[in-house]
Amino acid sequence: MLNEGTTDSKNILSLFEVVANSSPSPILLWDTSGNCTFANKRWHELTGSSPEQNFGKGWLSFIHVDDRAFVNAAVQALEQGPIPFRISARLHQHKITLKLALHPGTADGKTRIVGWMSAEELPSTEVERRISLLETMLDSTISMISVIDRQLNLVYCNREVEQYTGVKKADVIGRNVFDAFPRLNNPEYKRNMQRALAGEMVQSPVAESILQKGKFLETFYIPLRGPNDQIEGVIVKIRDRTIDTRLQLELMDKNKLLEEQNKSLARQSDFIQSMFDATIDVIAVIDTNFRYVSINKRAMERYGLTKEAIAGKHILELFPSVKQTGMYRDLERALKGEFVHDRSYTSEVLHKSRFENYYVPLRDEQNKVYAVMIIGHDVTDIMRANEKLQLTNTTLAEKNRELERSNNDLEQFAYVASHDLQEPIRKIATYANKLLTRSKESLSEETVVYLERINNSTRRMYELINGLLEYSKLTRQQALFSRVSLQQTITHVTSDFDLKIRSKKAVINIQNQLPEIEAIPIQMNQLFSNLIGNSLKFAKQDVTPVIQIASLDLSPEQIDFYSLDPKGKYFSLFYLDNGIGFDQQFADKIFELFQRLHEKSKYEGSGIGLAICKKIISNHHGLISVFSEEGKGTTFHIILPYSQKF
Repeated sequence: MLNEGTTDSKNILSLFEVVANSSPSPILLWDTSGNCTFANKRWHELTGSSPEQNFGKGWLSFIHVDDRAFVNAAVQALEQGPIPFRISARLHQHKITLKLALHPGTADGKTRIVGWMSAEELPSTEVERRISLLETMLDSTISMISVIDRQLNLVYCNREVEQYTGVKKADVIGRNVFDAFPRLNNPEYKRNMQRALAGEMVQSPVAESILQKGKFLETFYIPLRGPNDQIEGVIVKIRDRTIDTRLQLELMDKNKLLEEQNKSLARQSDFIQSMFDATIDVIAVIDTNFRYVSINKRAMERYGLTKEAIAGKHILELFPSVKQTGMYRDLERALKGEFVHDRSYTSEVLHKSRFENYYVPLRDEQNKVYAVMIIGHDVTDIMRANEKLQLTNTTLAEKNRELERSNNDLEQFAYVASHDLQEPIRKIATYANKLLTRSKESLSEETVVYLERINNSTRRMYELINGLLEYSKLTRQQALFSRVSLQQTITHVTSDFDLKIRSKKAVINIQNQLPEIEAIPIQMNQLFSNLIGNSLKFAKQDVTPVIQIASLDLSPEQIDFYSLDPKGKYFSLFYLDNGIGFDQQFADKIFELFQRLHEKSKYEGSGIGLAICKKIISNHHGLISVFSEEGKGTTFHIILPYSQKF
């Protein structure tokens, strides 16, 4: 039982006024005679009235005229339960109509409507009823609410505090808050309490609960002000933000995952862009509005335009003459979903060059065409060459037969010569070494220099002979084909180069699972050994060597494009490095015997390695080409069949 004059009683009544005046709903209290004893700020705002206009029976004048009689009768009759009625007022020239409810209470065992008169005039039983009403309101909230006085004694806590802490209200009310809850005795809590007692409303950030792990709470420290605006204590309001915090943490985890996926996609995009730009074909992507989306490096060179200059432009804005050509009609067909192949197209834009064009519809997840990729393969030289070949076909056929006989003789000679020359060269090297090791001190300085030059020359000659021997073996070899895993082959080759790879800190990235094919195992091993050896040999100084390898199946259209056997199944293998590269004008020469594009003194080797690679690809009925630029690395494009039996 609280006495009306006690500090606890005054704090609770002050708290009631704070809560009532912060409510978004209008609140009225009146006695059984119908006299208004309290009206909150919201009531005054809605009715445009002052406290003086409401106290006594003034509040009845704000009831809708049609409702006044039955409301007054209901109040006089002390009816049980909510009594709905409307209020009317003139605010900003708008009429407002609301529904409220009267809440009956009990006094001295009798039913009556209880209101607020004044703290001095209210009997203690009325104060207790007021406090009961307040506690009912506070116990209905989902937040934890406590009231602490200036001496840091706990004056009040609602049901949520009891449920969360597991303590009874009766056991902690009146006790020092740090005695009741020792875990709150920390610098941050004390600092926030002192700030609130000084008149500052404090909001602490969301943090994990010190009582229950896994729960996250947000705390407000609200100054409790008395009738004369003096600070009587602090209202501590705690909101459970566990669900919000968990959602935020999950969102952070998802964002981190998305970042990793974006990085992976970016790496794949860079690799695809690298292949996109490495091709010698002219490639452009055009959307459904006939506007350029992108072009590759080769297209920029041929058109003399950059990606930025062409992106978003209508095709006819850049090339009006295309409107009357078959290319425009083929593009229209492709935008409707048809794959179009034009075997011979004469370009009006590129100086009457002749192209074999492919129009590939690009579709989204709903199978709707959103753009078309145009691939133009320049066949001008091929067409001219074919025309010349047709005129000289008979003569060339005879020359080819003669050349084949000559090649056979040369290969036989190369094999015999290289095999038989090894012994005399070995003897020259042996005797020169003996003179240098046993008689060096008795020889003149000039003689030593000559002997060292003999050694260097015999070493290079030995490399050339071995290269010739290996090359001739590829022609004479009658090895059996078998199933070969290119993935395992590269693994074995990289293992052979392990010391060199580690010394150069080289990186070899295989972008996807390489296929298993029918091949001669030792030749596949030699193919990748030569390629990887070249990449390590011709790596840039002070730059980590990076080798990328990927494979892609050929479509029937691509098989036709490269004039391959239509009964066979083929795949492309792209081999890219970031080495010193070379001028593209030497692309055909590097596959010839003894061709060297770099200084002998700087880069060792015989100049036979890539000729061997080409011979191996030829033995397997495939194709090999190379694309390079000085200082920007080299790309080998290899096409091989899955099987040797068509």
